[in-house]
Amino acid sequence: MSLSIVQQSSVDLHAYDSVPIAFTASQRWNGNALSSPFIKDYDAIPGHRPIDWPQRFNLSGWRFAAAFLEDVRVGGATVALQGCEIEEIANWQDAVLWDLRVHPEYRRRGAGRGLLRWAENVALSAKRARLLVETQDINTAACEFYCANGYPCLLIDPLAYPELPNEARIFWAKSFQ
Repeated sequence: MSLSIVQQSSVDLHAYDSVPIAFTASQRWNGNALSSPFIKDYDAIPGHRPIDWPQRFNLSGWRFAAAFLEDVRVGGATVALQGCEIEEIANWQDAVLWDLRVHPEYRRRGAGRGLLRWAENVALSAKRARLLVETQDINTAACEFYCANGYPCLLIDPLAYPELPNEARIFWAKSFQ
């Protein structure tokens, strides 16, 4: 099957939103098993689905892409060139990979790598010094993915989520300079 990455606009967020982001959390990135595995679905958090972003953010500095295998939408990525919530570590020289999702049935087939390369090209084209990514320690597949693609761990914050005391926030960054 042939993979294509297509840049889109915020008008396409309803289709982007159709790709699920949920995964099973069973262990932490440090290798410790969770006492009770569970399904983590960021889209289930009120106000966090892609269709909710226009009400929360000014998306004028954001870029969107979709991944297709043949004619099937299998993923999406969003890069914030400005106006994102992780400004405590980002500065005007950074881009932020706000969201990267691949449908569970199509994971580990290259769509994630293709979307990540697209995001890196967006950051480079905008002359950003680095691309920042946020994950959680319970998303081991994402942690391993970013490590394997040249993103060193920048910061681990176990207290970042007061409402989720059992999850640590991890920032990754790939520098372009």
